[in-house]
Amino acid sequence: MLIGKMALWNKDYTTCASAMEEIRKIYGQLVQYPFSDTYFRNKNTPESIFEVQYTWSATGLKKTTTVAAFFTPTKASGTSMYDGVDIPELGDAANPFASITPSEYMMSLYDLTDPRKEIILGYSYNGAWFKRPMANNGTGKPWMGPKFWCPGMTNIADGNNQKVFRYADAILMLAEAANELGNTDLAMQCLNEVKGRAGEDLKLPAYPGKPGFLEEVKKERARELMGEYGRKWDLVRWGDWYRAVQETIAEEYQVIKDNAMPYHEYYPIPDKEVMRSNGILTNPAYNQ
Repeated sequence: MLIGKMALWNKDYTTCASAMEEIRKIYGQLVQYPFSDTYFRNKNTPESIFEVQYTWSATGLKKTTTVAAFFTPTKASGTSMYDGVDIPELGDAANPFASITPSEYMMSLYDLTDPRKEIILGYSYNGAWFKRPMANNGTGKPWMGPKFWCPGMTNIADGNNQKVFRYADAILMLAEAANELGNTDLAMQCLNEVKGRAGEDLKLPAYPGKPGFLEEVKKERARELMGEYGRKWDLVRWGDWYRAVQETIAEEYQVIKDNAMPYHEYYPIPDKEVMRSNGILTNPAYNQ
């Protein structure tokens, strides 16, 4: 996976494709891995390639994160009621921040028949609708979905593992590399392998040309890998980051429109590192 990621950054599509083919020999067909493999609470599942390991026990080991606290619906104190829906498995001891809200663009990516929609976007749970999505005549925004929630969370102590590399990511990387190399059959096969797990009706019926195919890969990576730490770096790699921010989330939040700058694409490089490299490592955009 690391070879493939670095190769994509360097536009070395042959190396990326070769590395991803080696992974395919190990993992086989994606359809054999259920969507439950993608839930953060389900640790080290068969589809997983690399996860950051966390654990929580009231009386034992405690190595936790707070990701679930940001992604869980608001909760009535001392109960298991989350924005009007009783979710006993999440318990009554959690203290979520309820601060992550999906963008309109992210919401628009999912077809109504796509099972990933209810995993990643929390409109309802077990047939009961949350209050927020039902606000303003049913036009309110959803919460983030159960993919990110942590059953039995105590306060903000989230013992879920964090998914970093999954097999679906590898297949989408191969689809992108194959498209760049002109191997349209392989590109379509890989993209539709990911789409097909979500539903046969979601598959791309015909190759839309090289630019159109890349645009669909970009959207599919957003749909499939949401919340798995790669989106910004994908956008930077494609040269899309600033434009994408301005055209999507910045349209919803004026503070982002006013403050996001092109140089935020990369972090500034510390002065010590610039000096150690004799000026080779630098980001001159921060000097503007």
